Amino acid sequence: MYDGNPGGQQQPPDWSAFPGPHPPPRDRGAGPGMAVASLVMSIAALVGVIVIGVFVLFTDPYLVPPDEDYADVESAAPLRGMVPEPPTDGLIRGTDLTRVVTDLVEEDWDETATLRCPDTEKVNQGVVTLCHGTIGGDEWAVIVYFEDARGRFTLDFI
Repeated sequence: MYDGNPGGQQQPPDWSAFPGPHPPPRDRGAGPGMAVASLVMSIAALVGVIVIGVFVLFTDPYLVPPDEDYADVESAAPLRGMVPEPPTDGLIRGTDLTRVVTDLVEEDWDETATLRCPDTEKVNQGVVTLCHGTIGGDEWAVIVYFEDARGRFTLDFI
């Protein structure tokens, strides 16, 4: 086959017209853009955790302190009293106990109390009776723990 060369030989291709291999791209690294993005994401995560913590703190009833009105009830020293006339037969009438308990509560809490206590047939150490009513407009039960046969007692509120 004749390609126009004398002697029938082909010429080798001229590779000088083709560009050489491409140089590898420069390694720019993460650059400041990734650092700024990671800083912004970290701050957003921290703020999110703080917001969740505050939300849980103020919505969980077991972590929230009690109302100010009743905060001193749990921490105050127990109320102690004594019926005015020590019972000779062991019986304390509900009206007498109601008057004494109501006076103690109103004096200590500085609130109006309307309580009802039952008759207590046998007053002695370890005898317990329960008075019901309102203190400051809220329903309460007052536990009366008798300490001796003379009518000394300690109050607890529920």
